[in-house]
Amino acid sequence: KWRTAASASVFAAYHLGNVVGSALGQFLVDTGLKRLRSLFILSWIIQVIALALFVALVPRRFHADRHSLGNILRAHGLCGVIRETIATYREMSLMGLLWTVFWVCGSASSFIFGNWYQELVLLLNP
Repeated sequence: KWRTAASASVFAAYHLGNVVGSALGQFLVDTGLKRLRSLFILSWIIQVIALALFVALVPRRFHADRHSLGNILRAHGLCGVIRETIATYREMSLMGLLWTVFWVCGSASSFIFGNWYQELVLLLNP
């Protein structure tokens, strides 16, 4: 149950950050800040603040799962990680595989659309 809540919290925070960042960026562009460099610097500053908050809020002690990919990488190298990943996907149910394909396709299309939209805006308003 806690994994579901944790996953939901992460996705909610991610999408809320996208909405707030997009709204802030649009507000700044509408009020006259049209230089992409200024928007980049503002985005970079916000990311540094987010990283500092993450480092400050993450518990200092936590117990890593013995079967985490980081532990497997340290113990068995990259080949061990690849073997473990393949084994995990072989054991996964059909619904889990479909869910993975859904997220990969959704993420890819989101980035493709974002890049296309950025190019379209640059063509219309150089």
